[in-house]
Amino acid sequence: MKKSKFALIILFLICIVGIGLSLIFVKIDGIPLRSYLTPANLEKTKNWLVDSFGLWLPLIIVALYIIFNIAGQATMFFSMLCGYLYSFNFFVALGLAWFGMSIGISASFICGRYLFRESFEKKFGNSSQVKMLNGYIGSHPFLTSTLTRLFFIIPYNIQNYAYSCTIIKSFPYFTGTILGILPITILNVALGYLIGTGGLENSSGATTIVSVVAVVLVIIAMVIVGKKILQKKMDNKDEVAENK
Repeated sequence: MKKSKFALIILFLICIVGIGLSLIFVKIDGIPLRSYLTPANLEKTKNWLVDSFGLWLPLIIVALYIIFNIAGQATMFFSMLCGYLYSFNFFVALGLAWFGMSIGISASFICGRYLFRESFEKKFGNSSQVKMLNGYIGSHPFLTSTLTRLFFIIPYNIQNYAYSCTIIKSFPYFTGTILGILPITILNVALGYLIGTGGLENSSGATTIVSVVAVVLVIIAMVIVGKKILQKKMDNKDEVAENK
């Protein structure tokens, strides 16, 4: 490993630890920073961000998506925050959240690919599990990245770096990811929007409704995708039978 890359990895790890410690120990107006990143403190978070950054707020939101994605931290709260901040226009909130999520996930993928892929391949590249995973991803890159984001089986912060160490190419990864994160982004923005507009009295009630909607959407998506995969397999069998 080159010294320059090793130095960047050390710097990266220091930044990760620094962000983690900041969330634990840093306080704003006597309130721990991590407490601002909860639905219960949406109003306080909104006031602090607006007072501190004003017109720069959209850029700050995108920067937070990037920083937290690279640091391997959850970013769902920021989508909810967008819905709450821009409750005057749902589509403005959704556009900002979707853009921020896409840029943040892309940044962590690029970071992981540059810093860790070479070491990962040297250490695990010859294992049967990694070869099997790379074989499937190589055959279905767009479908794999879309479905893993859509069904949210593995947390996004883990997926970002896991994908960066596989053979998946950038274009199918980015397009599949951007499409796959859209439903959950809509749901989180809607949650913040409903709280901000008074559509629901509190965050717990909103969370319940959004969770139910999310489950329904996932079930519908699974049925649709399952039918398409099954149909494709049946079509392939018919082609093989005809060729014989």
